[in-house]
Amino acid sequence: MFDQDKEKSISAADPDQLRRLADQTSQWGGESVTPDEFSTLLDKILQNPPEMKIEIPEKWRLGDTWQDGLCFILLFVFLLGIEWGLRKKWGMV
Repeated sequence: MFDQDKEKSISAADPDQLRRLADQTSQWGGESVTPDEFSTLLDKILQNPPEMKIEIPEKWRLGDTWQDGLCFILLFVFLLGIEWGLRKKWGMV
């Protein structure tokens, strides 16, 4: 099978494509810089680092705490007791 990936077909960088990509991401801070302007960009980033807010999702699972496990066991025993009581009342035991 022959690999015909457009990105791999030309080994040199495509400045026009990079500029278009930077223009598409300009609202999030994307900009096109030449290699000569790279040190200026690094200085700019060092002076004004982007603010990053890291959110850690909090998950809850049944049984994570001993209270969860106790409630589950009590509910399970209660339902089994009701089932046994109804079967005894109906004469099935």
